[in-house]
Amino acid sequence: MKIRTLYLRSQRRRHWLVASRRLPLSAHWRDWLCQRESLTQSLILASQGQFQVRLLRLSRDFPSRDEASILGIPPHRRVLIREVELMGKNQVWVYARSVVPDATLSHCYHALHQLGNRSLGSLLFSDPRIRRGAIQVTHLRDGKEVYPARRSIFYIDTHPLLVTEVFLPVMASVPRR
Repeated sequence: MKIRTLYLRSQRRRHWLVASRRLPLSAHWRDWLCQRESLTQSLILASQGQFQVRLLRLSRDFPSRDEASILGIPPHRRVLIREVELMGKNQVWVYARSVVPDATLSHCYHALHQLGNRSLGSLLFSDPRIRRGAIQVTHLRDGKEVYPARRSIFYIDTHPLLVTEVFLPVMASVPRR
């Protein structure tokens, strides 16, 4: 997928900024990127219920250096990577990538493997043991195309799980409800 390639290719030169700072974002993108609630729920509302998750990949692999760094793990240590497309009205709206270290995986292995084509948000926002860390935002560029992105670490007790969401250009015309 083009967006996955763009995300992985831009790992070394991307600068993430903490969303709680006053960032130069339009009100539209601030609504989407800085919300702390479930993105899935917002997408369901925005799509008027025409929402689905398409599982692209669930496998053990190496994190990028940037992902390993923010998770505080060595980049040569395999992790569970889950990649999905979040779709509204039969269009891909968001590419999402979750990176789960082994120490965290031991606390949510079965739940993650049983998600299939359900959103990770259905797990993250329903378990009281899970809390969200700071949201960071950036923009990926591919020629003239700009892809706003955000990431945050969720903690299952004290164990981290990184979730990155890249918004496709079509989202520029999707109002958050």
